[in-house]
Amino acid sequence: MTPISLTPASTPAPVPAPAPAPAPAPDGTGAAAFAATLDQASAGGPRLSPMALNNRTEAETRAAIHKSAGDFEATCFGQLMGFMTQEIAVDPIFGGGHGEEMYRDMMNAEYGKLAHKTGSLGLAAQVERELLRAQGLKPLPGSSLARTSLKV
Repeated sequence: MTPISLTPASTPAPVPAPAPAPAPAPDGTGAAAFAATLDQASAGGPRLSPMALNNRTEAETRAAIHKSAGDFEATCFGQLMGFMTQEIAVDPIFGGGHGEEMYRDMMNAEYGKLAHKTGSLGLAAQVERELLRAQGLKPLPGSSLARTSLKV
């Protein structure tokens, strides 16, 4: 029986040094510009909105909020459908089995997208209104968000 050696056969290769950080872009974007903006805000400068920190225009922010609110509503309804259908047995007439169980989640996600497109839940409008408020924006006059309000 041969003895087992506990010493490594070769020495490990040295770990290379990390690459230097990239220089800030000449147009004022990048980490340096972001740090300068934060320094200005913390030094008692003008209050900056989250839009300014993300270098987005108001229209881009509104579009991103609208999309996010819609995606949230579709995902919530898809998850709700998943909970509602998880205990329903697969139908052996249409094949059943593992394949039907696997595609049920995809069907529930499509139900969620359909519910969002029809606007039947109204969750997206409420989420969008709150996200706009968090960004320091108000709904545009004449929009459906300006006309609807949650009454408790």
